[in-house]
Amino acid sequence: MTFSQLAAIWYSNKECEGICYTYQLEIKNSIKHLNEFIGNRDITTIRPFDIDNIIVSRAKRNPNTGKPMSKKGLKDILNTANSIFEFAVDNDFIIKNPARNRKIPKNAKQEQRRALTCVEQQLIATTPHKCKTAALIMMLCGLRAGELLALQWSDVDLYNQVIQVHHRVQRTAPNEFTVTNGTKNGKCRKVPIPIDLSMYLQKVKNNCKSIYVCPKQDGNLHTPSSWKSAWKSYWLELNLAAFGGNRNKFDSKGVPIVLDNITPHMLRHTYATLLYKSGVDVLVASKLMGHSNVQITLDIYTHLDEENVDKNIQCLNDYLKDNFHHNFDL
Repeated sequence: MTFSQLAAIWYSNKECEGICYTYQLEIKNSIKHLNEFIGNRDITTIRPFDIDNIIVSRAKRNPNTGKPMSKKGLKDILNTANSIFEFAVDNDFIIKNPARNRKIPKNAKQEQRRALTCVEQQLIATTPHKCKTAALIMMLCGLRAGELLALQWSDVDLYNQVIQVHHRVQRTAPNEFTVTNGTKNGKCRKVPIPIDLSMYLQKVKNNCKSIYVCPKQDGNLHTPSSWKSAWKSYWLELNLAAFGGNRNKFDSKGVPIVLDNITPHMLRHTYATLLYKSGVDVLVASKLMGHSNVQITLDIYTHLDEENVDKNIQCLNDYLKDNFHHNFDL
């Protein structure tokens, strides 16, 4: 049996388990990368070295982009390979899983996620747009985009200033979202609403005819394409606000791009940063963020600690440069 044949059998079994559309796309992409290296190989001839070779090759260059593949992409490939070969072991096709205990290169490209700057946060707070409500909730309450799109007014208690997060959307077709129970980590959580945001949401609710807090223009649940289009429009509006002047998005010269791309996940990372700067305990922050374990929150807090140390050291360097006029000749 070749690897591609084994992968096809494994994938057919996964489909029967009812995996979500997004996960289907992820594993199909991983299998495509694996097949390019070992698709025609007999599975009994594949060794750990072959798996390492795939990971190292993709860490150097992803043929789809021409750039090094991110750590997440490499993990997806490795996890898929491991699952396929474990399936082969369980069914006595092979004796040993060659993908077991293989590692991602330590210097593999890491996707950098940053928090919004103070200027960008101010633009979010002041720039009118249909996505402003979505952006404020993600930035000040830390909801994931999928949780936000599923959020209904019945989940928002403005009197007690708290949001009940217990639904999310899942992509079930190329252009279809479906609301499902539970969050990414399977747990429901309560998130406090800052008072200024609570007052803003009350005004939004008074003028909203949809059951959803952030619906499509027609009041229905967003589709993947409508959400993508709305967010792109919002980003362009933020650029116009940052640029100033008399330009508009219908100007023949186009929208002046003066901001880095702002993604929904950057807003969630901004929330984590605000919690850190406010002195919120890491265990409390982990619950508010809905992380599956506290280590994820600890990693964010550790990274922010390192940034803070670097900033303070730079302050010392600046001070010495301006005020410490001594020569250190031997």
